[in-house]
Amino acid sequence: FAASAIDRAHSKALKEARGIDWRDAAQRHAVRVRLKRLGYTCDFLAHGFPPRRVAGYIGNLKRLQDILGGLNDIRVGSELFSELEGDGGPVRRKLASREAALLRTLAPAWRAFGRRPPFWEPRERIPRRAAT
Repeated sequence: FAASAIDRAHSKALKEARGIDWRDAAQRHAVRVRLKRLGYTCDFLAHGFPPRRVAGYIGNLKRLQDILGGLNDIRVGSELFSELEGDGGPVRRKLASREAALLRTLAPAWRAFGRRPPFWEPRERIPRRAAT
């Protein structure tokens, strides 16, 4: 059951991100929500799997969540700031700079996550050679 539930949440996250334009805040947010659900699923069900394999996967997942969370904070901050009176040039430039930096880290973090072998799938065993 656990492997199936985790696999389903993982597949939904991958599907949500297929063809995504990472600059689009709404698309990023949809992926962020899927990754949060995947994280909750893993937190609840991953205890029966090898800890080292789980830790690597969760590490990649948390990295993505941190990046997407930072980008979402910038989006919300920008929206709130735009409601205020005044120019706000320095703050707007700082937010734009931080957003650009996070966007540069997002695609590599996503690739690392995608390359990570699923901890819930059994690894193929390589037969040992008989001693000669």
